[in-house]
Amino acid sequence: GSDAGGNIPVIHRSAKYLLSCQKETGLFGDEIDGMMYNHGIVSVALLEAYTIMRDDALKPSIGKALEFIRRQQLNSGGWGYVNRPGESANTPVAVWQLQALILASKLGWDDETYSLKKGLHWLGSMIDEGGQFGYDSPNSSPGGMPTLMAMGAFCMFSASGVGEMADRGMLLRLKQAFDSLKQEETHKDYYRAYFRAAALQTGKPAEHDRKLAELQNSLLVMQERSGGNA
Repeated sequence: GSDAGGNIPVIHRSAKYLLSCQKETGLFGDEIDGMMYNHGIVSVALLEAYTIMRDDALKPSIGKALEFIRRQQLNSGGWGYVNRPGESANTPVAVWQLQALILASKLGWDDETYSLKKGLHWLGSMIDEGGQFGYDSPNSSPGGMPTLMAMGAFCMFSASGVGEMADRGMLLRLKQAFDSLKQEETHKDYYRAYFRAAALQTGKPAEHDRKLAELQNSLLVMQERSGGNA
């Protein structure tokens, strides 16, 4: 946030565009099968923008977006791609909604419906005895365990400073499991790289500096240096 200075006009224009995509219901984008993915990501982006700019003009839209997240929460406490009969919650979609609620809580929004608490309880139920996260149940990982691990760890690390969240034993198990993740493969999966970096920054920054530097270097190596995509 502190080094965002020159980017403020860019952030402002981006936020203005995102606000133009919000429906009366509070949803960002269209009602499609993956709408909670889109909605959670945009909600997090606007909350991050608000963190930097503290622009009160963003607050009404963010409030409506948070209400939409709460309304879409399934009875289990998690979130699926869309709230409809038979839909089950999954870790990737739930993490985006939870991250929005965590940021909002830290910025002063009330969690009157206990959506954050219920959501974190659901996410905790996805963790196996070794501290690994599953997709829609412990030990299920259709897209690969390391990405789920990075997503879940980031969310739980972020939440550890908000009220009565994860107990220390769980956080220690998560940290041990997360720290045991191998560096290789990350550069082939930008989504995994994003959450791995986020979890490293949110955990214990001093301990994770070396791993963050390695991750940064692996991404820099992948950057196109010539041709149309330079």
